[in-house]
Amino acid sequence: MKLKEILKKYWIILLIIVIIIAGLCTFFIINNNKKENKIEPSVKELPLRIDKIPLTFNIVNNGAEQTLEVNYTNNSKETITRLMLDIQLKDTQETIQLSSNEAIQPGQTSTLYAAKAPASGNVDDIEILKYKISLLSGVYMEYDTKLKQYNWS
Repeated sequence: MKLKEILKKYWIILLIIVIIIAGLCTFFIINNNKKENKIEPSVKELPLRIDKIPLTFNIVNNGAEQTLEVNYTNNSKETITRLMLDIQLKDTQETIQLSSNEAIQPGQTSTLYAAKAPASGNVDDIEILKYKISLLSGVYMEYDTKLKQYNWS
């Protein structure tokens, strides 16, 4: 009897307590089932790999001085509008830059010239430090040979 009297007297308070408990349980269940919203940066595919533009070094003797000639072929699917190479001459540790602003279509070959060549006359004394490439599609990319790392935008 006493239980019925207590329930009649405090039924509103008991109802509120049950509603609060149910609400808290629902809240925790919903929050535990939510997937985390992780924002992952979208990475575009590498537009061109360095192995798609093979280089050939030639040391040309122009009388008293030797000059460096670098031939490259565009074996990629992209049109190269600018190619710059940072090269170190190992015998003198001097860094030189070769560049071409000529648009090279896929399958075409071009030549870059430098005023200097290794004093040894040996192409093994040439080390490529960095490739800097601009593409017709508007992409600019660099490849660091020491870090073996591509960067592009």
